[in-house]
Amino acid sequence: VRSLAKSVFTFVPKSKLLKHPDGSFEFAETPLLKTVFNLCSGEAFAEEVSTTTRCSGVLVSPNQGLTAGHCVSPLIIPNFCQDYYIVFDYIRANGSFP
Repeated sequence: VRSLAKSVFTFVPKSKLLKHPDGSFEFAETPLLKTVFNLCSGEAFAEEVSTTTRCSGVLVSPNQGLTAGHCVSPLIIPNFCQDYYIVFDYIRANGSFP
């Protein structure tokens, strides 16, 4: 199952990631969901970190992905290729996102 998960990707705004000299990334800011969605303390997931990702997709061949059209529409995101990274195989570990 873990190897299949590596075929899943998400779109992350480049402005939301910090790139380290070794080539790894971390989220530049990770507000809590209660802040992002104005949730009350104690609500389900209120204390979870917002990942600031946009949509997701899956590889259907070695060089083709499948996602919803609105995720990459130039009418919604005019500079998608310049403004977003396509991120594979990210995991949440110990409350943070590598």
